[in-house]
Amino acid sequence: MASARHAPVPTPSASVPLSSVCRSKARRHVDAIVFGDEPAGVLTALELSRQLRRRQPHRSARILLLTEADTAAGLGGTIARGWLAYLDRNQVPTDLLGRLAPFAPSSELYARFLRQVGVRKIAIDPQRSSSILRQALTTEGIPIWDRVKLRRAQRQGDRLCLLETADRGSVSADLFIDASLGAVLAHAAGVAFQPGLGRGRLASKSLSLGWIFTVEGLSLRRLQEQEERLTWRLLDPHRSEEHTSELQSQ
Repeated sequence: MASARHAPVPTPSASVPLSSVCRSKARRHVDAIVFGDEPAGVLTALELSRQLRRRQPHRSARILLLTEADTAAGLGGTIARGWLAYLDRNQVPTDLLGRLAPFAPSSELYARFLRQVGVRKIAIDPQRSSSILRQALTTEGIPIWDRVKLRRAQRQGDRLCLLETADRGSVSADLFIDASLGAVLAHAAGVAFQPGLGRGRLASKSLSLGWIFTVEGLSLRRLQEQEERLTWRLLDPHRSEEHTSELQSQ
């Protein structure tokens, strides 16, 4: 997740003064725009709304969530639309942790996400998490603009002020947060951002992924047979053909 508020800076520690106020504002103006509907974006929008309401109890927070994706296919980025199950690293057995490269514990933001969508054991139900996140945004009064096509990002000096979209017109904000996977807003605005892994210990590490399938209508025995066939297919294609013939003749 990249903050799109600052102009390019030579180093992360450099200090660049920001213009105090944007002179140009759209007819539709909000307190903050979060770009991207990945879990980090949704949770950030929710937390911003709560914090602003706590600081200004007599005024409703105006938060807007923008995404290029079609949220009819699911809200929650790759988890909802790509059916990418999230592995809670806090549940990795301690004896196995000792064999893995060191990594930081899960952030409080993701721990809150797991609690929000009701995860108890390792993986997430994408449909359930999408529904819960959508309801949470509705409860907080945070609208979603999906399938957004950015035309232009307008800056005033070092401050991002306004976004112009192809189908919904212009919208301005006091704060912009880029929570997209590809730093889409940061690229459009021409501002600097730090890659997600940054300069940490994981920056030069490879990331191991595993396939996670959702299946319906298969008995456990049939699933085991399919798993064995796929395993042989990877290890010995010739043996896989023989084994497939054996299964079909049963």
